[in-house]
Amino acid sequence: MKKPAKTKAKGKAKAANRKGAKRKPIEQVTPTFLKEGLSIRMGLHDVIKVVKMIEKAGHLGKFTSRVKREEAQVTVPADTVNLVKDFVAKNGMHGSATGKHIVNGRGRPAGGPKPRTTMAGAAGASLTASNKDPNTCEFGTVGHG
Repeated sequence: MKKPAKTKAKGKAKAANRKGAKRKPIEQVTPTFLKEGLSIRMGLHDVIKVVKMIEKAGHLGKFTSRVKREEAQVTVPADTVNLVKDFVAKNGMHGSATGKHIVNGRGRPAGGPKPRTTMAGAAGASLTASNKDPNTCEFGTVGHG
């Protein structure tokens, strides 16, 4: 007499009923902050590791919105920018909106004011930043279409 074959459903049912390991409470720490006005230089690979850690912990959305709200910035040297642009282009990632922006964008010079637009009556948007900046919004301005 043959034994009935075991089904995978039994194994899954047992796994679903198991309780996870009890997590240890996270201890509160105080970070060592940099003094105001100072900066550090770190490798791009280290920045990527930090972002991956934040994403793995499930906080990437919260982190991204805070960075946008605080208008946090990084300065990236031209050789690093060009390396990323080349990598994106050579590996076929330039089809997405982000990829197109990376490959085609010229970026803003470091230290300059962030380009902003303001409404100026019925004439449309007038620029508060330099008109020489290729990334400045010129939608609706007279003479630019």
